[in-house]
Amino acid sequence: MKILVFGSNGLVGNSLKRNLSNNDKYECIFSTRADTDLFSFKETKETIKNFMPDLIINAAAKVGGIYANDKYPAEFMYENYYAQLLSGDRVPKTPEQWVQSKNILLGNIEYENFLKKNNLLTRNDKQAVIAKRNKKAEIAMRYPGYGRSIDYTPTKPEIDDLIDELYTWVNPVTYVLDPRLVGNPAAEGLKEYLQLRDKVIAETKKLDQTYSDTSFRRANKLAPYRTLLRDKIKAILVTKPEFAPLAKEIFERELREAEEDIELLKGLYDSWWIF
Repeated sequence: MKILVFGSNGLVGNSLKRNLSNNDKYECIFSTRADTDLFSFKETKETIKNFMPDLIINAAAKVGGIYANDKYPAEFMYENYYAQLLSGDRVPKTPEQWVQSKNILLGNIEYENFLKKNNLLTRNDKQAVIAKRNKKAEIAMRYPGYGRSIDYTPTKPEIDDLIDELYTWVNPVTYVLDPRLVGNPAAEGLKEYLQLRDKVIAETKKLDQTYSDTSFRRANKLAPYRTLLRDKIKAILVTKPEFAPLAKEIFERELREAEEDIELLKGLYDSWWIF
């Protein structure tokens, strides 16, 4: 297999060079900015054409360590953003997306100040959870797009939007169902599941203050909590099979996020990765 590595003088590129150079299965060329200007489509295309690789690894980026990133943040952000545009890894933002980017930034600043002002940074008790949730909802009303990824559109709700909507079915403290839903098996199953989900979120945050409300979906160390939630879904479905659509389309999806990442990486690297 012929492998072309761009950015081979960097941290990642050097690591690839050390490992790939000693493997006879691969014929490699290690490119640097000295031989190819990746900002030049012509030069990049010429390098690829000359070598005709089976696989291209782009390890190039504008880097410089903590000091350089802190001193020249705009230059680093600009060069990396421009490189992503040229490579096609990123498409230019629309005017609407730039507005949303601004709203996300302003919303994050306001939310962080709210947590600091009210000493909520490390609190995860019920009152704190309610206060945080209400504040996020308030911010989202004033800053459209806050709390959502940039490609969010009202016609394609994200999983977090759906979960937020489901939380309106219950009282966030007592978990008493909306009177209109009492007796509905699907809603009763949801109530049971949300109680455990909130306990999992609270427990995981106690383990590490850097964990967020969604860390349990992906963190390797939190895999046992995902198993616990899956078991809860199975138990609920025994007595409330009507809960199945919500479980399958929403809650099982969020529990699969880490596994989907692993499968993606496995598919990408199984054929050549040698570490």
